[in-house]
Amino acid sequence: MKRFRRGFTLIEMLIALGILSTVTLAAAAALRTGVDAWRRTELTTRMTQEARRVLEELGRELRASATVPGKPWELEADRLAFDTVRIDGEDPGYFRMTYFIGKKDGPLEKIREGYRKDDEKAKAAFHTESDAEILFLYPDYNPENPETTLWKAEWNSEGIIPPVIRVRLTLFESDGTPHNYLRTLWVPVGGKA
Repeated sequence: MKRFRRGFTLIEMLIALGILSTVTLAAAAALRTGVDAWRRTELTTRMTQEARRVLEELGRELRASATVPGKPWELEADRLAFDTVRIDGEDPGYFRMTYFIGKKDGPLEKIREGYRKDDEKAKAAFHTESDAEILFLYPDYNPENPETTLWKAEWNSEGIIPPVIRVRLTLFESDGTPHNYLRTLWVPVGGKA
C-alpha cells in the first residue's frame, strides 16, 4: 500500500518563509522610501507656499507704497518699514508696515500700524509658521559700469527711496534645514522721498 505524502517538509517551509520574508522586507523598504519622499515633498511645498505668500504680500505692499512726511522709510539689512495705502478689502487706509525677525531664530513678523484714530496702536498682521531669516538688499549702482548692479545690505542715500529691493528669505525646517527664496521687488515711489 502506497502512502501519500501530505504537507510540506521542514526544508520546504523554511525556504518559503525565507522568500516571503525577503519580499516583505523589500516591499516595506519601498513603502518607507515612498512615504519619506511624500513627506519631504509635502514639507517643501508648504514652505514654498509660505515663502510665496510672504514675498507676494510684501511686493503688493511695496507697489502700493507712499511717502508720508515725517515718517521716513527704515531700510536696514534685517528690517524694512514703510508706508502703504490699501484701497481694497475690508480695511482701507494708510498703514505703516514693518517686516522684521522678532527674536533670534524666530519667525518673520509683520506689524501693521494704522494712522486713523480708531485703529489699534499696532496689530501683528502675520508671522511665518517656520523660523526664518530675512535679508533686505539694496542696489548700489556702479557708475563705471551701469550694466552691473551690486547689492548691499545697507542703504546710505538719505532721503531717497530705492527703486528696487532684493529680498532673501530663508525658512527653516524643524531640524534646521534651510530653504532659500530670493525675489527682487519693484518700488514705484523709488526716488526722492
